[in-house]
Amino acid sequence: HVREGRPFKLEGNPEHPINRGNLCSRGQAGVFRPYHFERLPYPQHREEEGGELQSITWSRSLRRIGEALRNALDAGDGRVVLWTGLETGALRSICQNFAEATRGTHIMYEPFQMEPLLEAHRVAFGRRELPQYRLADVDMMVALEADLFETYHSPIEIARQLIGPDHLGDHRPQFAWVGPRRGVTGMLADHWVPSRPGTAGFVAMALIAELVEAGGAFATRAGQYPQIAELLRAHPKEQMATRAGVELDDISQLAERLSAASHPMVFP
Repeated sequence: HVREGRPFKLEGNPEHPINRGNLCSRGQAGVFRPYHFERLPYPQHREEEGGELQSITWSRSLRRIGEALRNALDAGDGRVVLWTGLETGALRSICQNFAEATRGTHIMYEPFQMEPLLEAHRVAFGRRELPQYRLADVDMMVALEADLFETYHSPIEIARQLIGPDHLGDHRPQFAWVGPRRGVTGMLADHWVPSRPGTAGFVAMALIAELVEAGGAFATRAGQYPQIAELLRAHPKEQMATRAGVELDDISQLAERLSAASHPMVFP
C-alpha cells in the first residue's frame, strides 16, 4: 500500500499456494527498509585503499562499474562475482544471466540459511529441496531449537496448519520447545526444555535412543537403517544429554509423549 508516494504497508499475494497472501514478521517489517536511518541514498566510492567512502552520482558510479567490468572481462574468466541476498524467481534468473554473461559467479548470502536442511533431505530422499510439511493432523510436536513462528522455513504455512484454519480437530497439538531461550516460538509452547545453545543435535541423538529403547513403530522403522544403531553405540544418550545440558528424564518424557501420539512431529 502506498500513500502520497510512500509505502506504508506490505501485503502478500492471496493466490500464493503457501502463504495465501499472509506475511510473516520479517515480511511485514520489510516496509521499513526505505526508511532505515542507515540507508545510503547515493552510491559510495573509495578513491584509494584505506580511504574514506564518499558519495558520488549515479552516472559516475555506473560509469566506474562499467570500466571495472570491462577490465575484468579483458583479464579472463572468473574475475567477476555478483554478491546478493537470497533471490528467487525472475530476479534470481536475472542475476544468474548477468553472472553467465560476465563469465563470473553469482553468490547469495542468507543469514537464515537452510543448507543443513537441504543437505539432510538430499541424503535422506535424494532431492536437495526444502520440504513442505503436512501438519494439519499433528497431535504432538517437538521443536529442537527450530523457531517455527519466527525465522523457520515458512512461519505462515506452519502456523496456518498447526493453530490456524487448516488444522484438523478441536484442539491444537501438544507442543514442546527445546532451546536456550523462549522467543515467540518458545512462549507459544506448552512445555519448555532448556538446553545449551547449538546442542539440538545432541538432544536429537538422546531422543532417538529413548524412542528406539521404547520399541514400537519408531523402533521398527529405525531398525531398517543400520547406521542409526551405529550412531547410538558411538554416542550414548547419557553423554548426549550431558553435553546438551538437559536432564535425561526430560528427554524420556518427550519420547513417551511422541510414542503415545497418533501423528507426532519433530522439527530439527
